[in-house]
Amino acid sequence: MRLFIRSSKVRLYFTLSDTTGNSMTAEGIFAFIDDVLNLNELAKKVEKPNQTLDAAFGTTLIIGMVIGIPANLICCYFFSTQKSSHENGTYFKRIYTLISFLDLAICILLFPIIEVLFVGRQNWTEKLLFHDSTFCLTWYAMWCVCQEMVIFMVAMLSVSRLVFLKYPHLQAKPNSAWIIPGIVAILVAITLFIGPIASGKATVRYKPNYSSCQIDGLGVPFMKSSHFSSHFSSNSQYNVTPNVTPTATLR
Repeated sequence: MRLFIRSSKVRLYFTLSDTTGNSMTAEGIFAFIDDVLNLNELAKKVEKPNQTLDAAFGTTLIIGMVIGIPANLICCYFFSTQKSSHENGTYFKRIYTLISFLDLAICILLFPIIEVLFVGRQNWTEKLLFHDSTFCLTWYAMWCVCQEMVIFMVAMLSVSRLVFLKYPHLQAKPNSAWIIPGIVAILVAITLFIGPIASGKATVRYKPNYSSCQIDGLGVPFMKSSHFSSHFSSNSQYNVTPNVTPTATLR
């Protein structure tokens, strides 16, 4: 495995190998990074809840929700009630309506996360919304689809504007603003949610570290644990050997 360190003046090549001289595998690379950066201790610090930071983050989410819900409601109403005699205008109006609706849905879905952040990620009770398995499953499905669809809709908007600016004579089909996102939403749901759960390979459960419900069981085999060191020997030694001399002279 080679590491490349490059700059405008120097180009160095290194080969990572173990003490036997064999090139390291992908798993060995992760173990090497773990040994160098001490990821085990770092992960413990990150996973330890901090009530002050949680409250600050929760306050930020509240501000976003309070501003986002009425703002996106107004946008949804405005774009959905606007009339256009041109097909291209109707097409873009529907795209903006969908984007506003998705943003509104995300703002509403923030409430359970805010609830957990203020009550305590580790001290959650039966009164919390995420405690209900049905709600947890439904919330994750909506959160997953909305997040991915917002990204897709912005990309669709950008590509559409580029196409119609370059080819102004083209006429859009307004219904495609509903049909294309609908197909993509179904594919997203099947790929990230329905498929893994229906196959029995994954479940959705509340995860304190995320302050929300997340899918569990889809991790890469040697990365399922939050600590790399649990899969590799802590006494492993690695060599970093330079292969090529600098290609330019430093000044």
